[in-house]
Amino acid sequence: MIAVAPGAIPTEVMLKAIGHDESELGEVLAKWNIPMGRLGTPQDIGAACVYLASDASSLASISLAPGETSQVLHADDQVQPLAKPHVATVCNSMWALTDFTADNGATRVVPGSHLWDSPDYFNGEPDVDTVVAEMSKGSVLVWHGSTWHGGGANTTTDEVRVGVAMNYCAGFIRQQENQQLGIPREVMATFSPQLRQLCGLGMYRGLTGNIEKRSPAEILYGDSPQVQVWDAEPIDPRH
Repeated sequence: MIAVAPGAIPTEVMLKAIGHDESELGEVLAKWNIPMGRLGTPQDIGAACVYLASDASSLASISLAPGETSQVLHADDQVQPLAKPHVATVCNSMWALTDFTADNGATRVVPGSHLWDSPDYFNGEPDVDTVVAEMSKGSVLVWHGSTWHGGGANTTTDEVRVGVAMNYCAGFIRQQENQQLGIPREVMATFSPQLRQLCGLGMYRGLTGNIEKRSPAEILYGDSPQVQVWDAEPIDPRH
């Protein structure tokens, strides 16, 4: 992760720029059509940065050609046998390589669905309202892995909607794609140690994924050793 551009956050500088104080943000929200119904906070951005810098990810490019039908609404963590709602195990992001519009198949999301109590994912298309995440090329959409979403229908005749889906998962969750074997070793060797960690070659909290107490990244590429939780003196409660 190199940089984060979160958009409007109600900081002192932003509030001065738009000529409002926090008690007047209702009209700003209505004008900007913000799906969450509120602006983000510095705490939101900080939590997202910590999660995005954690230990794993999957990556896929997605294009929707003219005539493509809408995708069934789903959650990317629905295959995990965990009762909902639960702490986030997946953080989804969609990076727009072209403009995303309602006509060319912009992603549809159901705000608040990550808080639903054990929803039924396998009973057809749910009768729920969706929000179309229209965004310009270069923008990024980020959402909780339990949030229902799906690609829209491309009803245009000449526009291909292209995006990159990068889904970060907690280090104790198996990645959707096997990055360790899917990326050629000579290519992985050109990555930074931090990027190799994101590809799953590290150990979660110094334990899960070890090979005789060493990480795959250390064995294969000489990356710095990770200390196993059992060997930490004294034991760090954060591990």
